[in-house]
Amino acid sequence: MALISVYGGYFGAGSGVMLLAATLVLTSRRIAEANASKNMYLGAGGVASALILTTAAAVPWTSVGVLAGGLLVGSLVGPVLARRLPAGILRWAGAILGFALAVILFVDTL
Repeated sequence: MALISVYGGYFGAGSGVMLLAATLVLTSRRIAEANASKNMYLGAGGVASALILTTAAAVPWTSVGVLAGGLLVGSLVGPVLARRLPAGILRWAGAILGFALAVILFVDTL
C-alpha cells in the first residue's frame, strides 16, 4: 500500500486501480467498501503529496488554479455525463482523448 501511495502521489496514473485491487485483497472483499476505502486512501495520499511537493519546489500557482478549476468542473459534470451517455460512447471518447493526450505529450518531448 505504501509503494502504491508513493507512486500515486507523484504520478497518479493508475494508482486508483492499483489501490482498489490492493484494498480488495487486504481489507475488504466487498467492492463498495473497498472503493470507499480506496477513495479515502487516494485523498490522504493526495494531501500528503501536495504538502510535500509544495514545500520542496516552486509551484506555478496560476497553473494550479487552472487545474483546480478543471477538476471542479469535471467532478461536477463528469458523473452527470457518465450516467446519461451510452457506455460505448464513453469508452471511445476516453480512448480517443487518451490517445490524443499521448500524442501531444510525445510531440512536446521532441
